[in-house]
Amino acid sequence: MDHILSATELTKIYSQGEYSVKAVDNCGIHIEKGTFNVIVGASGSGKTTLLHLLSALERPTSGQVMIGGRDIFSLSDRELSDFRNREIGIVFQSYHLLPVLTARENIIMPTLIGGNTVSRTYLDELCQALRLTDRLEHLPSRLSGGQQQRVAIARAMINRPSIIFADEPTGNLDKQSAEELMELLLSSGRKFGQTVLMVTHDRDIAATADRIYEMDCGRIRQIK
Repeated sequence: MDHILSATELTKIYSQGEYSVKAVDNCGIHIEKGTFNVIVGASGSGKTTLLHLLSALERPTSGQVMIGGRDIFSLSDRELSDFRNREIGIVFQSYHLLPVLTARENIIMPTLIGGNTVSRTYLDELCQALRLTDRLEHLPSRLSGGQQQRVAIARAMINRPSIIFADEPTGNLDKQSAEELMELLLSSGRKFGQTVLMVTHDRDIAATADRIYEMDCGRIRQIK
């Protein structure tokens, strides 16, 4: 099997005064290239913390994460930041768009930060797939919630990352918008060969995944 991501013995402990909380407890997960994967679990189960570790937003207390064959936590902070910009796309529940920039400018920002040239052809294909072509010159304030989240997805995909992490991306959307967003995310992912790992509370979304993992008290197990 061609694993794009492999994590072993991953642990995250937070200290709170004289107490400590083990948010992620000796977790292992292996994600195959080109698949759609979801992590479910109750609030406080550790799923968002795990996603932050896997996407290199936080460093673990112990354990290893390999993405594309690279041990990401062996990198320095600067190297890790560069790696995250090139190889990892992240979509949050809150869109985190810069309000003074147009949709187009928000989308291409990661490429510009990396000092690279934006491929006009790929940008056009990506925005067409996500139905954003006629919204590119709009500021976020002139976009609906679903449109803003599609801009966030395009931004996550613009550098053609190895894997896209999504943390409750439909959480702020109504049911119809959420369904449309998921259809676009998955169809775009297939079109551009993206691997997706998503945290969600939505069991309907989870049911469409290739693999489902459940978090409980910081531990993970595969249930599909």
